[in-house]
Amino acid sequence: MGFAPDFAHSRLLRTDITEREGDSFIRDTWLFFQDVPLEQMVYQPGEVEDGMWLYPEIIEEDPRLWRELNELLFWPRAYPYLMLESMRLRIPAGDYVWDDGKPYRVSGLTLSMETERPVVICQGLFGPSERWTVPAGRFLAHARPKR
Repeated sequence: MGFAPDFAHSRLLRTDITEREGDSFIRDTWLFFQDVPLEQMVYQPGEVEDGMWLYPEIIEEDPRLWRELNELLFWPRAYPYLMLESMRLRIPAGDYVWDDGKPYRVSGLTLSMETERPVVICQGLFGPSERWTVPAGRFLAHARPKR
């Protein structure tokens, strides 16, 4: 595909073992977290026609694409991690200001145990300074980087 996979920033999603007529076939499905420009990708003729980058929430909003991807065995396990990495790119650690003017410091993102959706881990830089988790989509809608 035109890039060397970075196994230090990857996750093994599943291993499938198929045995047929005395032969074994092992397929590992990996998720790599790498920033690779589409222009750098090399598509193998007869294997790949085209490629594009999509934010995971855009995929979820397209019923046809969502249905097709959910037919793939690995997709339901991969989707939460794709969402998390997508949000990490758009919400890096640092200081932010909420709509009401209150400052917060983002220390990272993680997945909610209940929803498997990305949540922002932040601390108020006012008052008693508790730590909070906020759904990443809500954070994007209401916070902006502090200048």
